[in-house]
Amino acid sequence: MGGTGMAYDTGNSAVMNNPATLGMMKEGTEEIGIGIRGLHPEVQSDYGAMSDHSSATAFYMPSLSYIRKDGDITWGQRCFHRAGWAPIMEMILRSFREDMTMQERKQC
Repeated sequence: MGGTGMAYDTGNSAVMNNPATLGMMKEGTEEIGIGIRGLHPEVQSDYGAMSDHSSATAFYMPSLSYIRKDGDITWGQRCFHRAGWAPIMEMILRSFREDMTMQERKQC
């Protein structure tokens, strides 16, 4: 989804999306951001005769930020949880491996 936030002021979220837009802040202003994002996946994997469905339904990602613009410099700090697709993919692969192991046991 490259370019989805291009040249659009998204506030403190720009730290992750497009940091260049932080320069759009008015001089002498500061923003404190507290947020929680939610990822609510519905994941299913089908491969031939095999299929699997994830029981995980929610991943919550808190964030805290402080951004300030002084003259030409915009500075600050943002702390956020690095959840996203990596944990979901790990969950899918673990579930797929467990399913494969169960099918192998059934065949023996």
